[in-house]
Amino acid sequence: GSLKWTWSLESYGVYSVSSLRVHFDNLVLPLKSDDSWVWNPLVPGKLNVLAWRVGLGKLPCMENLYRIGVSSSNLCRMCNEAPESEDHIFVGCPVSREVWLQLSNWWRLLDHSPNSCRELVNCKNRLGGHKSLKVFHEAIMLCFLWVIWRFRNRKAHADFSRSKSGLSSEVQVLSHLWLNARKRSGQNLRWTNWCSDPILECYSRL
Repeated sequence: GSLKWTWSLESYGVYSVSSLRVHFDNLVLPLKSDDSWVWNPLVPGKLNVLAWRVGLGKLPCMENLYRIGVSSSNLCRMCNEAPESEDHIFVGCPVSREVWLQLSNWWRLLDHSPNSCRELVNCKNRLGGHKSLKVFHEAIMLCFLWVIWRFRNRKAHADFSRSKSGLSSEVQVLSHLWLNARKRSGQNLRWTNWCSDPILECYSRL
């Protein structure tokens, strides 16, 4: 008889991307289920990859580079005041704390003072209400991670033309752009309403 290929990761033998992703997660991620990263479909994949690496402590931050002898300094590239760990970059650094506070005043469901990257990445698990709103909530956090990390990298490469003053606005702009680009149904989020009352605007589009 003829040969037939079967996909061993699925009981019915047919290949699927989800089964391959789960397989890689099981190989690479910690065993605890609450440590694994569930892909957020509302933002580009690069933001999900960044959050995944943050959760694993695998970013090329100065503390990690210093530990393996790649860098002679472990100081934060944004504030130059403390060792640059993942927790410092996104939670402890004065730059990220200021941006987070501004976003918290805008997106009122955000925590004002997360204590670690673990709390930051798991933000939606502490939120009640509509399931879809939790995904929006997480998407804002992911945009925050992306904007802070990109700003940090520019500072690390001596791009001093960038100012921290516009970082919270950048999160607003990028989140609005990406959420509208990836919404599968319903009307787009309106920019004016997104800036003034984003939670109400999300509810009106659910």
